[in-house]
Amino acid sequence: WLRWNRATQLPDYAALHERMRAEVAADTTPARVCAWIDTGVARANTAFDEFLPTAAGLALDLSPEQIEHMRRHMEKINADLRKEFVERSPERRHKEAVERVVDRAETLYGRLDDAQRKAIALELKASPFDPERWLAHRQRRQRELLDTVRRLQADRASSAQSQAALRMVYGHMGRSPEEAHRSYEQRLRRFGCEIAARLHNATTPE
Repeated sequence: WLRWNRATQLPDYAALHERMRAEVAADTTPARVCAWIDTGVARANTAFDEFLPTAAGLALDLSPEQIEHMRRHMEKINADLRKEFVERSPERRHKEAVERVVDRAETLYGRLDDAQRKAIALELKASPFDPERWLAHRQRRQRELLDTVRRLQADRASSAQSQAALRMVYGHMGRSPEEAHRSYEQRLRRFGCEIAARLHNATTPE
């Protein structure tokens, strides 16, 4: 998979980089930001497609102990995420969300000034992000993955059946099968593209 990636994907990434280099010198729009996100998702999907036969074989070969280890590992991370995103006060969650966005923005743009930081803090007050809903969806998708692997093994599934089942699980991670959650994801996506575009357009030439 890594050889395939180096031979076929890295040249494409380099070409994308040159396109980005040409665009970042000008203002952007939320639609352009969302289009770049879609571009990244398309590349991730291509990488998944290439890895799918290997993943399908692995799903059929995992031992019960390894599957149980996966479950415990997921539970541990989810407990940490609940403490960080759900159980803290709204004020602390907002403060930490601002810190995360500023940190990511400064990785790309360099040091933000006070006005830019204040704008981010104000923007994030209107965020539709719902930590309870986000975590519950994450846990549903994890249960779907574990249940799928167990079912494939119990049914002595073929490689083709395993690939089809894992493709469905992967698809649900990117696009929820629940209509209400898809609507929420779209609101969150629009908000993210809007705030990213406004931040970009507020940056200096430096």
